Amino acid sequence: MDKKDKPYRDNDRKNLKKSKAAGKVDAVKDDWRAILEKRSMKSMRYNNNSTTPLSVDSPVFIIAPTDTKENETKTEVPGVDFQLPWKSVLPPEIQELCLKAEFTPEFCQANLRIIYSVGLFLHEELFAKGAHFAHGQAPYCQPERVEAAMKLVQAPAKPIKKMFGSLKPVGEGGFGSVFVGKVKYVPKSGTENMSKKVKRVAIKKVSHNSIHEKRSNITEIAYLATLSHPNIVDFYYVLHVTEAESAKEKISSAFGATNDQLWIVLEFMQGGTLAEATRFSNWTQNSVAFVAWQILLGLEYLHDRNFGHRDLKSNNVMMSVTGQIKLIDFGLCTDFSNGKQTKLLGTSHWIPPEMISRQPHDMQVDIWSFAVCILELFIRGPPHRGQAFKCMVSSATVGLQDQIPLDDPRLGKTGQEFLKNCLVVDPTKRATAKELLKHRWITVNAREDNGGIIKILSQIFLAKALL
Repeated sequence: MDKKDKPYRDNDRKNLKKSKAAGKVDAVKDDWRAILEKRSMKSMRYNNNSTTPLSVDSPVFIIAPTDTKENETKTEVPGVDFQLPWKSVLPPEIQELCLKAEFTPEFCQANLRIIYSVGLFLHEELFAKGAHFAHGQAPYCQPERVEAAMKLVQAPAKPIKKMFGSLKPVGEGGFGSVFVGKVKYVPKSGTENMSKKVKRVAIKKVSHNSIHEKRSNITEIAYLATLSHPNIVDFYYVLHVTEAESAKEKISSAFGATNDQLWIVLEFMQGGTLAEATRFSNWTQNSVAFVAWQILLGLEYLHDRNFGHRDLKSNNVMMSVTGQIKLIDFGLCTDFSNGKQTKLLGTSHWIPPEMISRQPHDMQVDIWSFAVCILELFIRGPPHRGQAFKCMVSSATVGLQDQIPLDDPRLGKTGQEFLKNCLVVDPTKRATAKELLKHRWITVNAREDNGGIIKILSQIFLAKALL
């Protein structure tokens, strides 16, 4: 969960007696901190605030793969007995959220472990200090990819304005901010990936100071540099813009005093996100099926390589006025070649049951998140909108199939069946990307769109396209 999830958490926050200060939530809590604490501080090559460049053998990346069976026995909270009465285990504020969600006492007792997991994920400050689910941790990315990614990071070869001209902001979130710039100068590393026809680029600016930020940034670069598919955003190159360089060129920063940044230069898509598109009601069955088809093609490509996106949501699906659909934001992507993982991460309304239950997960997490994205186009927002706590607990217990609009004529019985095949609580029974691509709802409707998607997206993003 990150700041981009804030609109969907606000209602939960209002129901709490103690609320968090804005910007202090970091739901992607990395267990490497515990590992580092066990090591001698003298042996660490830099502290948490250091801006020293990472090396492939830095502590942040030295995390041995763990055995899945071992993970299965370690996903508990030290010192917490889930056999006790639920009211003696949960903080009063979490009990209040249970009442607001209309969960019965019997339901709360039967699902105490899941409720505790969700409460700890969303509102950690309400729990005892140090409360956590113990679990193993595998590296997000293979060392050779990390090393290759770090070699791609370079200093600007020319002043920023001579490379991009005047930058125009187009978006921001918990990840940082995105700007659009003109292509005035391309460094040598960028010429290998960029066509000469590219006139504008999207620049994702991210803070690059703490260990957590560095690991997330390098992970995303490692995957972006590896991936090449029509339904995944194109990566061009990456720049390390130091605080001194920002001050010299009078570049405003959104990251406060310590503002070393990475500028990830990506393909610019004239349009917007799926999240923006869900606000409109002019979606036809064929156009929704077309969007589903394109996302599934991207997921199939990832899953064939044992990669999982793990933060698939409507804000991470880009759509262009020419009908292109592409996946973005690979900061939580992981390689499942070493087996399943047990970490709970992502954005509340799109997180699958197995993650919420702290059970081992694999690529199938993306299928659940994908289904929520498609469901959004029918109900104009995520299920249980504004109720992150209720949504996560429901996902891991009764599921979300009751959120499928059975009376929507655009969905039909085949569409209902399609979504139900995705929203199966048991991931081993959930349909795969390959299976879904063969489903009749896709094979019939997506290919009958006949350019309707272009008309719809042009209407939705017309105002932005004219800027």
